[in-house]
Amino acid sequence: MGGEYLHAEDLKKMITHDLEFAFMATCHDPIAAKVFLTAGAKQVISVHQSDSLMKKAETLFTATFYSNLWKENSVVTDCFKTAKMAVEVNFGPE
Repeated sequence: MGGEYLHAEDLKKMITHDLEFAFMATCHDPIAAKVFLTAGAKQVISVHQSDSLMKKAETLFTATFYSNLWKENSVVTDCFKTAKMAVEVNFGPE
């Protein structure tokens, strides 16, 4: 199953306001994060998906990240660190 690449210039045209961060789950595409950065995202969080264990870890990371992000006065980098720690506690370090 394939898809089309979205070029940074096309993405820039689609972004109509400051983009604090982009969150993406990819299979094997390190280029995608660079496209968001080139388009103006201040931070990009890219979660690699492969097997079922990784999908469980990605689900935990995502749930933890977003539940913390929606709290008042949240900081993206702190939410990232908390979500990463949750995955490490449950699935071991990288």
